[in-house]
Amino acid sequence: MRPEEGYLLGFTNIYMTYSLVDEKPGLSLEDIRLTYYGTRNKTTLEKAIDGSMKQYFANDADYKDVKDWVVDGASESGWNSDIKPIFDTTCSICHSVSTKLGGAVTEEYSDVENYLGQNSGKSWSRIVGVSHTHVLGITPFIFILV
Repeated sequence: MRPEEGYLLGFTNIYMTYSLVDEKPGLSLEDIRLTYYGTRNKTTLEKAIDGSMKQYFANDADYKDVKDWVVDGASESGWNSDIKPIFDTTCSICHSVSTKLGGAVTEEYSDVENYLGQNSGKSWSRIVGVSHTHVLGITPFIFILV
């Protein structure tokens, strides 16, 4: 692989990962700001279901039920009676204790409760972890390719 191909592949990954964060086509500074600073007027769960996770709802009614539940305060009684069945078929397939896709678990109310706080973007530990991995992983490739 030539360096320019690696750059193109890296840029494509960044574009595909972050370009729809602001729910508008194309990569913008707003996408980056929302990713790292967060959407302070929404919960982490609300940001996810309004963004990249919306496509996984079986239908618009399920999405609306979950959205209304979050906006209305996300009560545990509402979880048990209405929302858990939606999560069981929509979210917990990928976000179970055994799979933990994206580090998220959504099987029980206590799991989901972790995502009901203000969305403040990526944590410093996550940023440092990802940066550390990329710096240490990319540096040897640069020396090999150059």
